Amino acid sequence: MITTATNGYILSVVDAFLADGKNHDASIAKNIFMKNEQDVLNWLRDDNVVIVDRGFRDAVNTIKRFGFNVEMPDFLKGKKQLSCKEANRSRCVTKPSILDNDKYKFTVEFSLKYKDLVRARFASRHTNSKEYLATVQFDEEDDEEPISGWYCTCSAGARVIGCCTHITALLWHLGVCRAQVNSPDHSLSANNYLSSLEDCIQYSGIDENDDEDVGSGESDSDEN
Repeated sequence: MITTATNGYILSVVDAFLADGKNHDASIAKNIFMKNEQDVLNWLRDDNVVIVDRGFRDAVNTIKRFGFNVEMPDFLKGKKQLSCKEANRSRCVTKPSILDNDKYKFTVEFSLKYKDLVRARFASRHTNSKEYLATVQFDEEDDEEPISGWYCTCSAGARVIGCCTHITALLWHLGVCRAQVNSPDHSLSANNYLSSLEDCIQYSGIDENDDEDVGSGESDSDEN
């Protein structure tokens, strides 16, 4: 699970979790706050606003008990239309677009002059006419650290520590997606990561009764 700031900056990436009915958004959120493995309680401040979608509704009371405000999109309850205030509140969370990957091609460009550079173009999520160029420099003879540099024309593309999502996508495509490994014995098989998965089942039942009113659209009445 990834926690981001409102400007898209990635604050935290937390583990990989089992894919079952008990390891859902709410139980993972409770795990993050209660175990505090990434020191999240120290880099958040009292009265900070935590923006979540409806999938986190059963964790709202838990988050509030740590002193944080929670904002979540409103939904209709016995009404035909949201009020103006509720409609504006529902815009707090950006809903992801569902894309058909088969309709899109990931085109990697090579330089005739500089053989150690590859790049890809990414369309801006905010402006249709704008695109970003993600460029990666590599050294084929370096088995330990073959990626020697990167740069992207997006606002976060010049990071010294880490890289932007465009660079990440390019590296993921070149290093993993092209192979499309299906064999369970391959070194890139997901089976090799099973021992690293975390199970949040112990948090799935915490405060379920207290959070039922949140699921009914009455989150404003929750007690800290």
